[in-house]
Amino acid sequence: MARSPTANNRRWVRGGLIGLLVIALLLIAFRELVRARCFAFGIPVVCKVETERPLVALTFDDGPTPSGTDYVLRVLEEKDVRATFFLIGGMVDRNPQAARAIFEAGHEIGNHSYYHDRMIGVRKRPYIDELLRTEASLRAAGVETANVFRPPYGVKFLGLAGAVHASSMTMVTWDIEEPVTDDPEEYAAMIAEAVEPGSIILVHPMYGANEVAREALPILIDRVRARGFELVSAGDLMAATSRP
Repeated sequence: MARSPTANNRRWVRGGLIGLLVIALLLIAFRELVRARCFAFGIPVVCKVETERPLVALTFDDGPTPSGTDYVLRVLEEKDVRATFFLIGGMVDRNPQAARAIFEAGHEIGNHSYYHDRMIGVRKRPYIDELLRTEASLRAAGVETANVFRPPYGVKFLGLAGAVHASSMTMVTWDIEEPVTDDPEEYAAMIAEAVEPGSIILVHPMYGANEVAREALPILIDRVRARGFELVSAGDLMAATSRP
């Protein structure tokens, strides 16, 4: 017996809804995969270091900007902390003196892309070119880099993973993210309470909108130290790994 037009329509509607649900689930899975802090396709990602020593990496993203750089460097000098700065190539071209000041102060510098776009394409060549352009900008500013890379927004896909591998860089993300708060004391306390041996802290202190992060920085350093941890660069932390 032939199906009625109404039955066929219902069948198509059900099939369409199932198809849309599958697509939605795939998109959600893709979003979570590209944002996963400790995963990239085909290459290792350092989001935390296995170590029994009480070491924590302090890392900064974005910039450099003159005002943000001056403030952060002053705090780090006062607190005697060596940190890692992941800099944007385009900002380095605009503020080469700030990039050089970070390097001359003895801090580690990493690559944070040139444009700071979400790097979720499948072709590696454009990303290789972008990483190399950022390296060239840093060299032109008189800066030596540590061959470490942090993806903008923490997102990455096949093309970027291939580019990082081809560029002989190490991808470094984080396990301690900034809390959402307008209170510098709360900001510092929430991060300090979350750290463990081998943690990598992410802070954004460079722009005017990041005033809370800047004000919290000296408090954060004191609170982390009060818990018995030493703040180091990402490179120094990776060198202290207990993994064979």
